[in-house]
Amino acid sequence: GIADIEIERTYKLNNIFLKIYVAKPGLIITESGSGLIDLTKKLKALLPRVNKISIDVFEIMEPDTHAILLAQFIANQLVRRVAFKRAVRKAIERAQANDEIQGIKVQVGGRLNGAEIARTEWVKEGR
Repeated sequence: GIADIEIERTYKLNNIFLKIYVAKPGLIITESGSGLIDLTKKLKALLPRVNKISIDVFEIMEPDTHAILLAQFIANQLVRRVAFKRAVRKAIERAQANDEIQGIKVQVGGRLNGAEIARTEWVKEGR
């Protein structure tokens, strides 16, 4: 998944610099590099006044330390109809496998497991 996107603009030269931070850069770049070329063409079509669009893709070495990527993991598990408690437990295990993480709190809300009444559940581990 995509963890972060930084956009820099130069107003005088009318250039755009994109920095995309991802867990798996192969999903964006592809083997032939056509993914970046397609993305650049689509951005140029949306932004015709821009002179130059530069895209840099950076790999996140430890994706289980980023909250956004863990949230995407839980969301994907819920889409696959995995029980929410199991999905949350797996995310916590993945995060705590890294020594840098001292504690984690995960909150899931909505119609959990298809129940009629929505509720919010949270789990806290560590500090």
